[in-house]
Amino acid sequence: MTDPIAHYDNILNTALRTWVDDTYMEEAVPEIRKALFAAGCGPFNNAYAAATCTPYELAAVEAARQREIEGELEIDDLPLVSHMKHNGGAYVQCWIWIDDCEIDDELVEEGHDA
Repeated sequence: MTDPIAHYDNILNTALRTWVDDTYMEEAVPEIRKALFAAGCGPFNNAYAAATCTPYELAAVEAARQREIEGELEIDDLPLVSHMKHNGGAYVQCWIWIDDCEIDDELVEEGHDA
């Protein structure tokens, strides 16, 4: 049986080559992968993301884990990483805990809760 991640990667690269100039392929593939992961495509996307993370992304996640505070600031197993080359760093997606008492009830009543 064909490796599903290799098959998926082949489909993605073939589609991108149809729409994206070769000079932008290196940038396009990680961005498309991030968009698919953000769309919540489930365990298959998690496996694909894990198999295609760059060494930089893996290192950025490990550095971010040093700041993790259980129950307050947490990082998923495979967070999105946005490498900001021009700023010399990266954003790593994380979760921050907010108690209900910190949430403005007036905004909730006005329908501002997403």
